[in-house]
Amino acid sequence: RDPHIFESLRHLKRCGRKVFLLTNSMWEYTNVVMNFLWGSPPGTLTDEWQSVFDVIIAGSCKPGFFVNNRLQLYRVMEDGHADIGGTGTGLSVVEGLQDMCSEDVLKDGKIFQGGNWENLHMMLDVKSGSEILYVGDHMYSDVIRSKRDLGWRTMMVIPELLHEIDRMESPLAQREYKAIRELYYQRASQEDHINELAVKLAYMEDEGIEEVEEGATQEDYKDALNMVNDQLTSTRIELQERVKAYHEMYHPIW
Repeated sequence: RDPHIFESLRHLKRCGRKVFLLTNSMWEYTNVVMNFLWGSPPGTLTDEWQSVFDVIIAGSCKPGFFVNNRLQLYRVMEDGHADIGGTGTGLSVVEGLQDMCSEDVLKDGKIFQGGNWENLHMMLDVKSGSEILYVGDHMYSDVIRSKRDLGWRTMMVIPELLHEIDRMESPLAQREYKAIRELYYQRASQEDHINELAVKLAYMEDEGIEEVEEGATQEDYKDALNMVNDQLTSTRIELQERVKAYHEMYHPIW
């Protein structure tokens, strides 16, 4: 429960944005969770939280919501006079959507179940998917489908990253990261040096050159090559150990 959530949504509405709630949870569960987030006393259900949303869609069946424009939209009836499919939920079929505008659909209530993206675009008066910023916490059902198929702008919420960001910014993690980066540079330099020595040695062997102008012999190059290879092996071992320790700072088990 974050006390700033609803104030942030109110701020968006004051700035002229339309705010919608789209969830796979059915209406009964959605209502309970949203009342908890609103701060309602245990066992108390109020409709006060609904004031910050222009459209509420429960039971949306994401990611199907984003790809199947044939999914039926139902209105959640407050008096519960209709019961679709024996679910015990007051639902009524919203008919004639193709001939209706947003005002026509929303005049009888803004809480729905099911439906598809075309219904939502119509109720929000959206002409292009790029007009929507969708905040979700599921990579596939929230972010990938809505962005790839509809062109929605998306924001991914990953609470678990808070721990990783705090750890990443710690002095110990900063020192380890710097040491690992220097080891990567060191490894690359040693690999380049080995390549240069190997090419030079191969040239001397092919041309039958025993000694170059600098006075270095083939044996000198072989010794140097072996020495740098040993250094590279040590660097790789140290790098592997440091990377493993660095990762364990974030996920000891993984």
